Parts: sequence; structure tokens; C-alpha cells
Amino acid sequence: AFFHCTNKSGGWVASFTPAHTFTGLAAVSLFAGTVASITAAARGPGSEGGPSWWGPRLDYACLMGTTVGGCLVYVYLQFSKVLVIIGFGYCGYYYFMSVYIAIVVCAQLFAAKEYATEATTVRGWLRRFFTSLLQWRVFLDAQESMKKGRITASLARQKFIDSVGDSGPQAVFTVYVMYCLGLRFNLALSLSIFSSVVGMACGIAVWLEFTLQQQLTEDEVPEEEFCIHWYHYCIWVSYFCSDFAMRLLTLGLFLAQETLQPYSFAVFALLLVAYFLAAALPIHGHYTDSTKKATWCVYGNDGEEEVYEVTRSVIAYRATDALIFTFLVHALPADLRLAPRTRRESRLMFVLAPDVRERIQQFVVPLRALDFLLLGGLAMYANFEWWQFGALLSLFTSSQLLLL
Repeated sequence: AFFHCTNKSGGWVASFTPAHTFTGLAAVSLFAGTVASITAAARGPGSEGGPSWWGPRLDYACLMGTTVGGCLVYVYLQFSKVLVIIGFGYCGYYYFMSVYIAIVVCAQLFAAKEYATEATTVRGWLRRFFTSLLQWRVFLDAQESMKKGRITASLARQKFIDSVGDSGPQAVFTVYVMYCLGLRFNLALSLSIFSSVVGMACGIAVWLEFTLQQQLTEDEVPEEEFCIHWYHYCIWVSYFCSDFAMRLLTLGLFLAQETLQPYSFAVFALLLVAYFLAAALPIHGHYTDSTKKATWCVYGNDGEEEVYEVTRSVIAYRATDALIFTFLVHALPADLRLAPRTRRESRLMFVLAPDVRERIQQFVVPLRALDFLLLGGLAMYANFEWWQFGALLSLFTSSQLLLL
């Protein structure tokens, strides 16, 4: 049969689980992140120019890989989603099929709404919304990027949104299903989760670099003062891999424990609320602090002060932005971007002011450590296994050390 409803792995594959994958990933991430951090500290923030071997041909190859290759991968991912839904129905797992469909639908609606945000008129908003919903926007963005000879902001933004809104939640659900149905000895699924972790980490790192570089260009900051190098990417990707893998393993193991249900789902809901409050309260306090103006002040290139009013609706939405950067992957420690100058810039780039990010991290860093210890500890208390424990410990150690 095309679909297998039970685990049929054999040989050495039968002993390979996501715990092995995550343990290896933690070791590689810690080593690569440490080497990159030492290199960054030694070389400093400036730039001495790009490598001599990099030229227009490699630029074109990267562009083709991102556009044409991205379109092919996108088609494959949509086809695989259909197969997953059919597979759940074929095997009689209608509950999982319903949850998976809900995740896909919510992700598509979120992506369509964000794609439509770039429009300036109601008609343009509706056109972009349904263009995204009908899966055509990825091809339009790729075509526009190829015409301009560079990655456009729209294409980079949508890849980031697909990572945090679609790939991330689906990876969490996949880990949960694997442990819940006893499919954790499936090598193909383990490698699929590994690719999701690396893809998510790279997607966030590329978006942070793209938007930071855009801000530096607009502010006319010379490369001698600050420039993104390979070791910055390496630090970001290493940390994001460890942090996201830790999120997948703790949440998947915790939700799959039958002895902890149905309380586990209530704990999951409370965690979402806790993360939202950890983001919303510092943002609200920042803009309502009596020692600060109830306005949004930045300085333009000419040195003149520009003032923008900040309403409560803007604060609420920005708290949602912060939730995106804290729950699945805590990306705020790696966010070096400048303060946004306009409400639209903040909206499109998902960027917060540096002092706001610092306040949020004061709440999220201890909350995330407690979150991982609580979920992982309860999962091990319910069903202790040495490889799972080793994976949890290595990922937690790696993510915390890379935060230093």
C-alpha cells in the first residue's frame, strides 16, 4: 500500500529516533556557534570587503536557487500536505486529520492577511489576499525578484511568514503525532523534522539579515561600521536550531503522554497566554510609562525629530509580533535591527524598538527556561527514557550557552 499506518522500520533504522537527531543537532550547533562567536569577537562589527571569489555568477546562482528552487519546493510542500491529509483519512486518524487541516487553513489565512498588508487600498488588499490564498503569490514574487535581479522585500517577508506560521506549527504537530502514535522509529520522519528545524532557523536568520541590511542602507551606514558576515549567520542559525528543536521535543513529548492528558493541553494554553503577557506587558508599560512621551519618536538622517502617535491597537498588534518571535523560536536575542521609523515599517518588518526587545527578554528568558524544564521534566516523569533525557539536556545546554 502507498500509505503505511504502522511503524515498519527494521534493522539499524529501527533504533533511530528524533532524540538521536536532536542530540547530534545540539552538539553541532554548540560547536558551530562557539567557533562563530569567537570569530565575531575577534573581527569586530566592521567589514573589510566581501570575499574575492564571490562574483556575479554566484549572485545569479543564489537568486535562481531562491526563486526557481523556492517555487519547486513550495509546490512539493503543498503536494505533501495533501498526501498527509489523505494518509490520516486512509488510516482512520480523523482527529489528527482535522487538527492538521485546521493548522494548514489558519496558516494560509495568516499568510494571506500578511501578504495583503502591503497593499495601500481596499481593492489592492482584496486582490493580494486572494492571490495568496490561491497559492499564486509565490510565483509572482519570484517573477518580480528575477526581473529586478535581487530578492525583493515581499519574497523575503513571505518566506519568513511561511516559516513561522506554517512550517513551525506543522513541525510541532508532526513530533506530537510521531510520539503519540508510536512512529518515532521512522527515519524518514526524523529527517523531515530535522529539515524543518534547519529550514525554520535559516528562514528567520535570512529575514533578520534582510531587514537589518535594508535599515542600514536607508540610514547610509557604511560597511566599515557594521556589516553582516558568515559568522553572524552561523551564530543565528546555531542558536535558532537549538532553541526550536528544544521547543519541538519538549512540546511533542509533553502533549503525547497519555497519563498527562487532558491537563497537558490546558498547560499548553496557559503557556500561550504567559508568552503573550510576557510580550504585551513590557510593550504596554513602555508606551504608558509616565517618564516617557506617549509618542513614537525617531530621528531622521537630517537629524530632525519625527514624531508618531502610538495607539492601543498598534500596541496590541506589536505584542502579537513579539509572540511570533518568542514562542516557537525565541529570536529576540539575535535581533539587531534598529528602531522602526514609521508604523508601516514596524508592521511590515515585525520589528520592535531595541529597548522594548530588552524589556521583553527580561521576562521571556526565565519564562522559556522554566517552560522547557517544566514540560521536559513532566514528560520524563511520565515516561523516562535515557535517549530522550539526553536529547533534552543537550538541547537545553546548547540553547542556554549560545544565549551568553
